[in-house]
Amino acid sequence: MRSFYTLGLFCLLFAFACTKPAQKTTTATPQTARTTACPEYFYYYQQEKVPLKLKPAYLLAGFQPGLSQEAKTSILKTVPEFENLSTDQSGSAGTFNVVKLRNATSCDRVLQIIKQLQQKNELTFVNPVFDPVSNLGSGYLWVGLTSGFLVTLKSADQMPQLKALLTETRTELLDTLGETTFLIGATKNAKGNALEMANYFHEQPFVENAEPDFFLATKPEDSNLPSR
Repeated sequence: MRSFYTLGLFCLLFAFACTKPAQKTTTATPQTARTTACPEYFYYYQQEKVPLKLKPAYLLAGFQPGLSQEAKTSILKTVPEFENLSTDQSGSAGTFNVVKLRNATSCDRVLQIIKQLQQKNELTFVNPVFDPVSNLGSGYLWVGLTSGFLVTLKSADQMPQLKALLTETRTELLDTLGETTFLIGATKNAKGNALEMANYFHEQPFVENAEPDFFLATKPEDSNLPSR
């Protein structure tokens, strides 16, 4: 009888010792989604880096020649944030249009839209827009990135190096503005947009200076779209 009692007590103690305490159940609190900061951009101006702040409410877009305003608008309506389209604007590197997006469009979203539209055969380039930059003067709302940029060589003898760089970057010589100064074009087929290519050219040892051919936008009284 004593043995049975002792054995029963041993089993009870063993079971108690080996039983793990119940773990406390907690409910995970969903993490608040963090908004990604806008990417940092810059361009070279007189050998200094000038910061650029993305303005997501606008884009500059170049289209294949011959497309009507209705056809361009139809393409852009595939983007939910699209609001309206300017008439043709003339720049040194060619004709383009200003695309107005909803004001609440985020930086992340506008970069996605650029990639989406660049897949369209009808578009030759789609570039971002930035807040005004003080060294470009005053009296305008924003600066738009066209498909052109300006390059000045250190010497006219370095033209062969420039031609090799054009081939490497898939950019195009659009105009000769002086003995050592040239207008270069960067469409979506280049290795980067006009800002990226201007910075890359500027960093070459034979280049004196390279900077984008910006579009400076003002606001006419009768429209919410900029004009040159």
